[in-house]
Amino acid sequence: MLFGGWQVERVVFALFGPFSQFDTALRRGLGRDLEQHRRGKPLLAAIGCDRQLVASRRPEVGLLAAGGLTSSMAQAQTITMTGTVANLCVLTLTTPGVIAVDPTGMELSTTQTGGVAASMTVVATGTNPTITFTAPGLTGPSASGATAEMAFTSPAGASNPYSSSGYVYAMSQLLDTITINGRATKATGFQSGVYNLTSTATCAQ
Repeated sequence: MLFGGWQVERVVFALFGPFSQFDTALRRGLGRDLEQHRRGKPLLAAIGCDRQLVASRRPEVGLLAAGGLTSSMAQAQTITMTGTVANLCVLTLTTPGVIAVDPTGMELSTTQTGGVAASMTVVATGTNPTITFTAPGLTGPSASGATAEMAFTSPAGASNPYSSSGYVYAMSQLLDTITINGRATKATGFQSGVYNLTSTATCAQ
């Protein structure tokens, strides 16, 4: 019979049998997965396509997390180097002066033939210095009674004509080179021997 029990059963099995088998298998799989999930395992571990999807996304999540961590930890740091400049003044006689006698024998001078002007450098830090020169003096065989004088010039402003007095030079900067000319005169002339025309320079700040 077309609608007999046996034929109908075959038709029903043919139509719904595979679905019931699939349902049974699916329920078993899901039951096992739920049990795994309850034990701490991910539910999607048993489903192949979802497993691949999750696995493929894990590196992206890790990279995003790492990138965000690096950005949030970026810091700025200021480097500061500290130093102190103290008052210091150094006087250096770079060229010793030479005095020579004139043809009359009555003058010893740095401007005569063979004479050389003295040169002194000033190197200071901190406050602009003041250079003080003592009154010049002459020593030698017949220095007694002679008049000793010095003159001062420099690029930074020292300017003092020949004088037998001392000279105070208040500098307007920290560096300078002072040229010093000297002379000694005596109406009765100078006897033979070695003569020294001297002045002492000091620096104060």
